[in-house]
Amino acid sequence: MTAEIAVLNAQAVALAADSAVTIETITAPADAQRKVYNTVNKLFALSKHEPVGIIVYGNASIAGLPAETVIKQFRVRLGARAFPTVEGYVEALAEFLAGERLCSESEEAQLLASALEAVFRALAQELRQAIEASGLSIDELPVAFDHVLQRGESYLAAQGFLDGFAADDLARLNPSVRPLAETAFERVLGDLGISAGQRERTLALGLLSCLKDQELSSSTGLVVAGFGRDEYRPALHPLRLWGRLEGRPQIAREPPARLTLDAGAAVRAFAQRDMVATFMEGVDPESRHLFRETVRRLLVTELPGRIEAMVGESSVADLGGQVRALGERMFAALDRTMDQHRREARIGPVIEAVQHLGKEDLAALAEALVQLTSLKRRFTLGPETVGGPIDVAVISKHDGFIWMRRKHYFQAELNPQFLQRYFGGGAVAEGNSE
Repeated sequence: MTAEIAVLNAQAVALAADSAVTIETITAPADAQRKVYNTVNKLFALSKHEPVGIIVYGNASIAGLPAETVIKQFRVRLGARAFPTVEGYVEALAEFLAGERLCSESEEAQLLASALEAVFRALAQELRQAIEASGLSIDELPVAFDHVLQRGESYLAAQGFLDGFAADDLARLNPSVRPLAETAFERVLGDLGISAGQRERTLALGLLSCLKDQELSSSTGLVVAGFGRDEYRPALHPLRLWGRLEGRPQIAREPPARLTLDAGAAVRAFAQRDMVATFMEGVDPESRHLFRETVRRLLVTELPGRIEAMVGESSVADLGGQVRALGERMFAALDRTMDQHRREARIGPVIEAVQHLGKEDLAALAEALVQLTSLKRRFTLGPETVGGPIDVAVISKHDGFIWMRRKHYFQAELNPQFLQRYFGGGAVAEGNSE
């Protein structure tokens, strides 16, 4: 895991990223070994000539290659080309990923098989949690797994398709992907005694996951930010990349951040967002979710049943249904009130202040938000999945991509040939070489 922050106002965008990467080795379907390293680069200039940068989060590889290698190769191909908008750089990057042969067909199949195993491990993990929580016997496993499948199917049905893929692709992909799914199923779920019908549903779910924007398998997050040639305010465009399918990248776009006169600033967090949400909203997402679900359960589920039990036989038709509908309305009203308070009392004042920050303060805020997440992970139980040096850059329209903080694995004075090669023999600005 990781933590990346983007802070934007009309003057510039500040990007900050930690250096931690978690390496996970699956030793058994229910067991994994993890190691955290704090030396990974996640923040880069996307162009040597234009004010555009990119940050990486989530999986640190693209098609089995280090994301840094792929990004810098794209930068070489990009050269001095410029686009009117930041979105143009995103499209160019997507075209590069689609056209570049980053891995062989066998490696592509291997990566797809790993993604399918991750999906099936997520189902197995949910099943184990259900068994441990309710103390189910082995005879009750089919019913529990049926509920797991129903939730997985509902989840995927609600997700959008990846760029360039649609429901019509399922039948065409089935002959090539199904054998990989069957092998992954046997490796992860084969010893659970799952029925033939549930096996087919699981395989269908795995196939559908290859075409959907989903969280069941890990993805590589890429965030492109800066200024296009015709843009006077910075823009930010996130996308997520899973791998390749039929030679095409599995890409999903996320909502961009575009500043306007009315929306003059933005703060966006990627990967581990809990501490940033707490800073911005006054409550962490987990506590907010628990509060909402508890209130909803009390108003919509428990209250109607208790009233029906108290009243007994009633002349009022469908008393439980009426109370349930009342509970839904009460919950919706409470939810609207809490959201309005969150926007007006918490988020609004921070965004108002960010609109007026100078470049140095934008950088300081972005760095502090990553540091806040790092401190939380450091002083709580569990692996420190956010940590190491924090790289910070500020991108403005005319100053371009400027490093504020940057870790180096080499000393610049000992490597003049690198600096000459990077800048083509031009003047060198110490510390801004990547």
